[in-house]
Amino acid sequence: MEIIIGENAGFCYGVQRAVDKALESVKENTTYCLGEIVHNQNVIDKLKKSGLCFIKTIEESNGNTIIRAH
Repeated sequence: MEIIIGENAGFCYGVQRAVDKALESVKENTTYCLGEIVHNQNVIDKLKKSGLCFIKTIEESNGNTIIRAH
């Protein structure tokens, strides 16, 4: 089977920007994310390893918090 990947494969601009901003934020402060910002377990794992704390309720937050749009 041949798999062909398009030239522009990857995240849309908005998702890429959200991931980039989350990675920037954890470098500066403890950062929480209310839910997952992308439906991709590999990316979620990378964000967790970088220090992003995923929470299920806003009451769990203790600082900067990302609120996902979806």
